[in-house]
Amino acid sequence: MKIQRIYDKLAKFKKAQDKPKTVFSKCKYDFSKKSIKPKLSKGNVKLSLMDELKTAYEWLENLTDIATYYTTERYDTLENEYYAWKNEAQGELDNVIVNSGVSMLDDAGTDMNNFLEQVEGVASMLGVPNSEIYENYNEAKQKADGAQELFNEMRSGYKSLISQINDGVNDLW
Repeated sequence: MKIQRIYDKLAKFKKAQDKPKTVFSKCKYDFSKKSIKPKLSKGNVKLSLMDELKTAYEWLENLTDIATYYTTERYDTLENEYYAWKNEAQGELDNVIVNSGVSMLDDAGTDMNNFLEQVEGVASMLGVPNSEIYENYNEAKQKADGAQELFNEMRSGYKSLISQINDGVNDLW
């Protein structure tokens, strides 16, 4: 019984293949009018086509909503936020580098070492430890000796930050 049904389906399929194919069988044109407009013949449009059309439309609608939001509003907001942050960062950097005097750290370290050498000379003449001449000698010596290295680290960090700020955001497009 099942085999007979299979043979019947194969026979119908064979007959369908023997018929000449009609391209655009769902669409008929009325050539008597100046503008050619398709007229859909009666029949069902494939459901999968409608599902694909709906999905494609939802995707297009989502993308146009995002693009519209960014082109009409968000890009301006991001730009304003970026420049506000950049101005704040530049203000802080200006304050710390220029106004605090940290840019003169290496010179201050050199000056302190020169003063400490004088303390060492006086302490040596008197035969007393350096800390008796200047009680913060050890701390001052340690800070003065590390000033150049700290200055170089501070400057390197500053240069790195400025480079990143000036480079801005990666161009992803």
